[in-house]
Amino acid sequence: MMARWKYIGGVMMVLTFSTVGINVFLLLINSNDSMNPTTNQQHMSGDEDMRGPGITGLQQGHSIHVEATEPISDMKDHQVRRKRALIEACADLEFEEHPTRDHNLTLKELTSLKHTYVFDKHRILYCYVPKVSCTSWKHLFLVSYGAISPVRKRGEVKRSVHTEFDKVFKKIGQLPEDEANRKIKDYTQFLFVRNPFSRVLSAYREKIEFKDPEDPDEGYYSQFITRWLKKTNPGYLNQRNKTTPYSFQEFVRYFMARRVEDEHWNDQYELCHPCLVEYDFIGKIETLHEDVHRFLGSVANGSSLVFPASDPQKHTWNSSSDQTMTRYYWTISDDDFISLIECLYPDLRLFGYAIPIAIRRPRLRISRKYSLLVDVG
Repeated sequence: MMARWKYIGGVMMVLTFSTVGINVFLLLINSNDSMNPTTNQQHMSGDEDMRGPGITGLQQGHSIHVEATEPISDMKDHQVRRKRALIEACADLEFEEHPTRDHNLTLKELTSLKHTYVFDKHRILYCYVPKVSCTSWKHLFLVSYGAISPVRKRGEVKRSVHTEFDKVFKKIGQLPEDEANRKIKDYTQFLFVRNPFSRVLSAYREKIEFKDPEDPDEGYYSQFITRWLKKTNPGYLNQRNKTTPYSFQEFVRYFMARRVEDEHWNDQYELCHPCLVEYDFIGKIETLHEDVHRFLGSVANGSSLVFPASDPQKHTWNSSSDQTMTRYYWTISDDDFISLIECLYPDLRLFGYAIPIAIRRPRLRISRKYSLLVDVG
C-alpha cells in the first residue's frame, strides 16, 4: 500500500514540474516576441491603421471618406456617458429647460437656435460652434449639396465657406413653426464641442494675437478690446502702445467682462442650448477623428459625406497641446484664472470637461465644485 502511494506521489511531482516547465517555456517565447521590434510594429500598425473598432478610413487627397461604422454598442457607450453628464448638469445648474422632444418649441425658442441649420438630404440638424472645426463641417455639407467643389480648381475665385453656407442653407428658426418642430422631432441633431479653455485660447491666437489694434482690417477683433478699455480703463489704454497687439491676459479680462458678444468666444451652451434641445450625437474635438466616423456612419447617406482632414481655409493653431496651453495660461494672474474658471464653468460642467492638467495650479485654493470636474470620454 505504501509503495502504491509513493508511486502516485512521484507521478504527481513529475506532472507538477512538467507544468511549471511548460509555463516557463511559454513565458520566454512571449517575452521574446514582445522584445522583438518587428512583431510589435506589426501589431501596432494594424491598430493605428484603424479609425476605431470596425472602421475603415480611406484617405482621398486631404479628406476622409467613411466606408463603415464601428459596432453600434461602442458608439452608444460614448454617447450615453456624454448625454448622462449633460442631463445631470442641466439639473445641477438649474436650467429651466431639460433636453427633450416631448413638447414643441415656441417661436422665440426656435429663433434662439441661431447656429442650428437644416440638411433635408441627410435628415440632419447641425448646430455649429466656432473654433470647433465648424469650417470643415460647413465645407462637407456644401460639397455634399454640390454648392462648391471639393478642391478649389486653378484660377477659381476663392469663396468664403461661411458666406456660401449662409446662402445655401436655412436655420431651423427660419422655417414655419410647425415644420421646424416636426424636423426637430424627426431629424438627427448633432453638435461638436471643445474644452472651453483651449477654445478661448484658439480664439485669441487666431483673432487677436500679433494683430495691430490700429489696423482697420487685421485689427477688427482687437478693436473690440480697445473700445472696452476706453469705457472701463482709459488711463491704462492711454499709457500702452496703441499698435502693440493685446496680450492673452488683456484678452482674458476683456472676455470675462462680456461687454461685446461674439460667436468665436460666446459660451457653447448659449450657441446650441443643449438643455433645450435633445441632441442625438455630441462630438468632441478632442476625439474628432473617431467621432466623425462614428457620426457619419450612423446617418442617412453618411457614407457619401467626406470630412476634410484639415481646415479647408485656415491655419491649424494646435491650441490644445499641453505645451501651448501652459505657455499662455501661466501668463495670467491667479485671480484672473479663478474668475475664468467661473466664466467657463457651465460649458465645462455641461459637456463633461475638467480643467486641463497642464494649466492647473495645485497651490491655488479653488471652489470644490471646480475640483470635482472630470473629463467624460
